[in-house]
Amino acid sequence: MKTGKYQLYVGHLQDIPDYAEFSYYDSVKRRLFLLSDRKPDGKFAPVPPEMWLDLTPDEGKWLRESCLALNRRWLEAHRHEAADTANAFLDLFEKELKKEARNAKEIKDGGETSESGGAEEAAH
Repeated sequence: MKTGKYQLYVGHLQDIPDYAEFSYYDSVKRRLFLLSDRKPDGKFAPVPPEMWLDLTPDEGKWLRESCLALNRRWLEAHRHEAADTANAFLDLFEKELKKEARNAKEIKDGGETSESGGAEEAAH
């Protein structure tokens, strides 16, 4: 499985590549969207992310569902890496919460925190 960066493309139905996994055809506007990790053959143009807000609600729903499917696929293939990253984040977050709790307790008790105390002491 290729793991390149995916891009949204727009083109015409007759140009659809056989490898297209994520595609959506808007029959009203007569345009075909592809979400692909390689540039499609034919007359397809990339759709920059700043134009994604101009998609119809159905097109936007298809794009979100396609991106979620890609994210699920990546998480399944990299389960251990994702778990390690999440655990490291949670460990860091827990340390910061404990630090904030200590600072809040010191302030409540009328003491100064180690972060603010040094600056005030230097000023006196």
